[in-house]
Amino acid sequence: MRRHALLFLFSTLFLLAMPPAGRAAEPQFKALLVQHCAAGNGTGFSQYFTTTFCSELGASLMKHKAAETVLQEGASIPSADAPNSLVLECKLNGDASKSLLYTAHVQAEISVYRASDHALAKTFTAKADYKGMDKEEHVAQLTADMVGNEIRKAIKDVNLASIPPAPPPPAAPSTAAPSAAPATVAETVWVKFASNPTGAEITIDGNYAGSTPAQIKMNPGKHSIQLTKAGHQDWVRSIEIVAGESRTFTPELQPAKP
Repeated sequence: MRRHALLFLFSTLFLLAMPPAGRAAEPQFKALLVQHCAAGNGTGFSQYFTTTFCSELGASLMKHKAAETVLQEGASIPSADAPNSLVLECKLNGDASKSLLYTAHVQAEISVYRASDHALAKTFTAKADYKGMDKEEHVAQLTADMVGNEIRKAIKDVNLASIPPAPPPPAAPSTAAPSAAPATVAETVWVKFASNPTGAEITIDGNYAGSTPAQIKMNPGKHSIQLTKAGHQDWVRSIEIVAGESRTFTPELQPAKP
């Protein structure tokens, strides 16, 4: 009897020391915020497919335990959790069509950043392919779940503590006389971009910065802004950002001329 008891004890301790089969490890990140998710120009996705995919992506990341908490755009990560949290941006490329079967090819360009200072942690492409009899909504859910699982796998090796700090914003141009005190580092400003219709790509000074609606950190000074969306005329402006002032841009995108 004693021999059986000891065998049971050692077996129990061994099982406790091993992770349960089929059970995912505990998330290594406190939070993951899906900051931007939109389709790129020229893709074959409907607005409904894109909206459903982006909504389901957050649910998939939570299901696959990519982080303790998964947040959608518009939410915020507590400052105490930010050093061990991620911000994710997703740009969808690919196409979807339906004849006898519904076919979808999704290529999601993913960028992840450390939430505390927006230092780039990793960029990669997550893919999902599907062909079957399902409806558009179900296909968007299925491919979002596939991409969410790929994202979880891709960020497993991300060590936020080893990522160098994001470079500070450049100093504001000095207009003072040479004898004046040196210029200080410019304060970044949160600038809101929206559009009607939504889902327009935002390009700032020639660099892709997300899709509308979005809230983007910008340095004071003059900037070239361009909003582009398939089937619509480009919206191009030269703007000036002033430290301490909040700005919001909500242009009406005009249909492209035939």
